Amino acid sequence: MTLSARLLLAALLPLCRLKAQEPAITSITNSASYYKPTEQGLGVAAGSIIAIFGNHLSAEAAGAEGFPLPTKLGGTSVSIGGVDAVLFYVSPSQINAMVPSVFTIRTYEKDDFRTLPVVVRNGALASSPYSLRVTQFGLGIFTLDASGCGQALAYQEDQDEIISLNSAENSADPGKTVITVLGTGAGWTLTSKSQPPPDGDPAPSEGLRTDGPIAFLAEADRPYAFLQFELTPRPEQDDPNRSAGRAPGLVGVDQMTFTVPVNAPEGCAVPIRMVSTHYQSQNATISIHRGGGRCVDPPVESIGLLTWERTITSGPEPDSATSELRIEFLAAAGKKLPTRDVLPQILDMAPRWVGLEGPSCPLPSDTRLDAGAITAQGPDWGPITAQPDSSNVYHIKLPPDAIHQGTFVVKGSGGGNVGAFETSVSIPSPIQPSSYPAGTRVPCCGVYGWPHFTWTGGDDSSWVRVGMYTPIAPPVKVAQGDWLQERDALASKGQAGFGVTKYSGLPESANAELTITQDAVTPVTFSAPGLTQGGLHRWVYRWRFTGLVVNGDKIH
Repeated sequence: MTLSARLLLAALLPLCRLKAQEPAITSITNSASYYKPTEQGLGVAAGSIIAIFGNHLSAEAAGAEGFPLPTKLGGTSVSIGGVDAVLFYVSPSQINAMVPSVFTIRTYEKDDFRTLPVVVRNGALASSPYSLRVTQFGLGIFTLDASGCGQALAYQEDQDEIISLNSAENSADPGKTVITVLGTGAGWTLTSKSQPPPDGDPAPSEGLRTDGPIAFLAEADRPYAFLQFELTPRPEQDDPNRSAGRAPGLVGVDQMTFTVPVNAPEGCAVPIRMVSTHYQSQNATISIHRGGGRCVDPPVESIGLLTWERTITSGPEPDSATSELRIEFLAAAGKKLPTRDVLPQILDMAPRWVGLEGPSCPLPSDTRLDAGAITAQGPDWGPITAQPDSSNVYHIKLPPDAIHQGTFVVKGSGGGNVGAFETSVSIPSPIQPSSYPAGTRVPCCGVYGWPHFTWTGGDDSSWVRVGMYTPIAPPVKVAQGDWLQERDALASKGQAGFGVTKYSGLPESANAELTITQDAVTPVTFSAPGLTQGGLHRWVYRWRFTGLVVNGDKIH
């Protein structure tokens, strides 16, 4: 062998070894939001599009052409739970595939999620199995720049039936424009009323329609509190354009359509999420401007929030109590004082399922304002003076029982943004919840067949909110919990309840938590120089009963 031949062989050997390396999966995400389900305990939905990232996944990049989509591209295939997945795209570092619809989880099934092995085969070589959590829903919104955050991939139709992309230059007109948001991961909702096409085949031209999920606009003043139907602004229930289903002509893509509400907030980055049962997508944005055309952000407004909170915790660990006053002064485009969302109150109505938070995306953030030193005083403590922390938030730790019936005063010395002010709030005495010690079995049946939770004291000036949390996969917790139901009642009612059995949706658990809160029906407002929208006192009594037992048996 000549010297040149030996040198050429030496140069080629590393390439041969590289090509022969086994594929390796490093992560799997929702292809729209790029949310990694294993990070927080949520999952992806069957029938949704996922992105598989790794090394040596394919010899070269290749995209699928024509329908049905193939299960093998460029010598690469993907097995999920032993089923070959249809492929959209393959490359050495990324594969876009569809979770087989055969693994769809419906709400009446015993298992709320399942873990499936994912294996990538590149030629004759196979990756090690990668565990993928598949749940009923795993929503994600496609974004215009394919980053998973920012401007949603949303089409709009005006009254002249002209269809175009929603953008900063082409805003939706409230009350007139019909918006269609594209995403993936609607899961069981779509298969509950109509059968989707076989994996790899596009949805029919008329699409697959259901009653949900529906895309909800966020409140302008609460960008992380996403709306249900009973709140305003919201998509109208009698909106003839309101629908959801598979996107016609596409594979694995879901669409949510609604008329932009007349009272929707205007701006270049109005937050929006897709909501299905109690799962939510990441937050994306759309542009809204009355009359359409280029968006205009509303003027900057400022508010003050004074939150008094006392928490009493009981359970397997020793009982504990804390009291805290949190104060912040915020400014943002269109900022307003927050309002409380009121949940169903009567026992024979469905409670609210608390939405599990999807992945976070940065939104136009609040600016925290400087108000100088703050002094707080209660009926039997203080005065206590505090300066803001590095984030311009005031945290005033109080004695455990410092918040109770009485009048509380807050004074601001004035700072760079907010002038001197003085305000007071009268907090009523707390209700007295019934005792639910650790090990208590949550009752099966109460009024109207629902268990109910009781308390004494209080009147119509206070709301009481009852919530039950049960972890599906401890110790993993997602947002407020894996599953959480809540219901409101006026304090004078003395009880509130909802179903806590597997039949009604709440899984069995030996470590459930009951939370009862009491807060004002009408919060106290105040004014201060520099606050264009004024300020608000919010007081909350919170009781946490931990270590409870939910049987998970059906109601008979």
